[in-house]
Amino acid sequence: SVNTNVVSACPGLAAPTNGQLVCDPTTFSTTSNTIPTLVVTETAVTCTVICNSGYKLQTTQEVFTCTDGTWEQNSVFNPSNFVNKCLRVVAPKSYGMTLSVGYEL
Repeated sequence: SVNTNVVSACPGLAAPTNGQLVCDPTTFSTTSNTIPTLVVTETAVTCTVICNSGYKLQTTQEVFTCTDGTWEQNSVFNPSNFVNKCLRVVAPKSYGMTLSVGYEL
């Protein structure tokens, strides 16, 4: 007989550039310099996106969860399970303004 049971494994997520994924189980944790391993058989994973110093998440979505092989954030808006980008934090420019008002009487 052929075993038709297929493990619904969670696909690995790639960490964003200038960030990392901290996951439970830790075998899913990656940094932006790591290629996630494809040989994983976990069916329940939780990952948190952490941006490097000087960067912040593009959106507020920072926790990604996978149950029975499906990432909850996999949707029409995010078909490839991409995690949020880490964008550089730009310090606001300080504007100096000098107003000279001349009165002639």
